[in-house]
Amino acid sequence: MIEFKNVTKHFGSRRVLDGLSFEVPQGQAAFLLGKSGAGKSVALRHIVGLEAVESGQVLVNGRDVSALDDAGLLEVRRECGMVFQFPALMDSLTVMENLLLGVREAEAPQTLAADLLRQVGLDAKFLSFFPPELSFGIQKRVSVARALAARPRVLLFDEPTTGLDPVASRAMHALIRDLNRSLGLTALVVSHDIEGALEVADQIFLLEGGRVVDQGSPQAIRQSQAPLTASFVREL
Repeated sequence: MIEFKNVTKHFGSRRVLDGLSFEVPQGQAAFLLGKSGAGKSVALRHIVGLEAVESGQVLVNGRDVSALDDAGLLEVRRECGMVFQFPALMDSLTVMENLLLGVREAEAPQTLAADLLRQVGLDAKFLSFFPPELSFGIQKRVSVARALAARPRVLLFDEPTTGLDPVASRAMHALIRDLNRSLGLTALVVSHDIEGALEVADQIFLLEGGRVVDQGSPQAIRQSQAPLTASFVREL
């Protein structure tokens, strides 16, 4: 479970999060939608302690992130697989080496790496490839596989369809949905893609000015008359 309780964050004089509160129960898929600068990615970084909580609380599976020491933060980061906008793979390492980077001793590393690729719809043949030899879309899937390597309970996605064409974007959203359903993972996706959110999410949160201004199931969001929500739905 992920909980934000009245979280506030400033960068200088600019208030980025303004009493942000929402909750994602274990096993659900949720989307944070909003225009640029709404605070979506900043919120995501708070979950794994990449941003310090200024006031309020961020809880991951009942643990207050701001109260954790380094060892506690490390545990939270192992529980939360993070997928960034760009793959951030190491070009000098093979796909297999990228997947197993930071993984504790594995009895059958090649089998583990192949299974990780299988979970994201890729063939084991890619294990010996280097990232520059792969398409951008395949690199994105490898980055998702890498996030799965630590067997997280939560997957966090920051604009996962950035740089992808419409077909690849739909495939990425389908992958998120499949991982959420098949592995029982909590998924929180930062996005501006209302179409993908309506297809994948159990619930959707609309952020504006660093706070939630509307929320609900895909059906409720489709019917919402809230100005920001209506402007997103009109894009369909």
